Amino acid sequence: MAVIMASSVTDDPTQPAADEGHMPLLMLAVLMSGGVLATMTFTTVTPSLTFIAAYFGAQGQGILGSQLVLTMAPLGMSVGGPLAGWIGSRFGLKQQLFAALILYGLAGLAILVAEGIGAFLLARFVLGFASVNIDTAMTSILGARFSGARRARLMGIRSGISSTGTFGTILISGMIAQAGGWRAPFWMYMTVFVVLAVALIAFRQPLGKPPPQPAGAKFSVLSLWPIYGLTLLMAIAHTMPSFQMGFLLKEDGLTSPVNLSRVLALGLVISVMGSFAFGWFYVRLQRWTIVLAMALLAAGYGVVGLFHSVPVEIAGIVISGFGAGFTIPYMVTRTLDQVTQEKRPQAVGFLLSAMFMGHFFNPLFVAPIRNNFGNHAIFLITGLLLGAGGIAIALSILASRRLRPLAVEIAE
Repeated sequence: MAVIMASSVTDDPTQPAADEGHMPLLMLAVLMSGGVLATMTFTTVTPSLTFIAAYFGAQGQGILGSQLVLTMAPLGMSVGGPLAGWIGSRFGLKQQLFAALILYGLAGLAILVAEGIGAFLLARFVLGFASVNIDTAMTSILGARFSGARRARLMGIRSGISSTGTFGTILISGMIAQAGGWRAPFWMYMTVFVVLAVALIAFRQPLGKPPPQPAGAKFSVLSLWPIYGLTLLMAIAHTMPSFQMGFLLKEDGLTSPVNLSRVLALGLVISVMGSFAFGWFYVRLQRWTIVLAMALLAAGYGVVGLFHSVPVEIAGIVISGFGAGFTIPYMVTRTLDQVTQEKRPQAVGFLLSAMFMGHFFNPLFVAPIRNNFGNHAIFLITGLLLGAGGIAIALSILASRRLRPLAVEIAE
């Protein structure tokens, strides 16, 4: 731990540097890789989920039991989010990043020797906790160094890289599991120590001297509760294809694992395209971007829910995928746009907590719908809720625009 040195005031990435928008490429590469590490908490178990459940005796709990094995890491992320913000503010983002990378690697490798279900779930929980600390530190540094349209573009690109990493690591994980058993993919966590080594080199340079904080600047993270609430709900909806689409397609006759993986990969590719295009849309649409995203998700899920034809369902996946690509970068960008400098780590930590809490709640949300109405109803009901939510947000945007001139008139 001797390498984790205390940063000076001039090396505090929670403040915007004087040379904003300029960052060494090696440092930028490390920060943009964080999303891939977060996806590995899922992709190392997804291809082998049924084998893991069977090994630990969870197969008797059915679909819900196996999905709770998958969601232990998101639970660790959601619990760790608020603490991650405090850790970053208290000890510094560089120290937080280095320590979290070490903990992430150790927790991932611990699963190689976990024999009991308790040890397995604990390792998954710690892995999620470390992951959210990594993401909090990296997002806060990026948010401090860039602003406006450039930051929006970078957040979209980062989300696209994350989704691409999901696609790549899940394929690699599946091949490794087929060759070496369900534990073998957890050797992939050795790669985090490569990231750590590069980060130690990249972050040796100072990040710039921050300008003085405006006198009297105050901000409460609690004022962002509408964004956090919407993030939690959108995270439940956003994970529907990953968590639930396989069961629906299998019910409708798509039983080949190869064909199923191709369909899900198609949705992921469309989502990547949406993420890379996010910056262009956000600069022009601002808050209307989330309305567009919810409309696309609602339309796509509605198609999936109403029709029992696999080709039509694939069309629904394509429609919803583009909207899904907007969701995460929008929430991150809106948070960074509204938060003050000193509260950035806490704001990002709470945001990530809300996001991954939504992942954890997804199986719990769909279980009663599936049990009473079936798999198609899951997507139809979610689509209707998204449509209603999008209309409500659109009306609130229009109302705020009408009230703003009135407020100016009263002030004058």
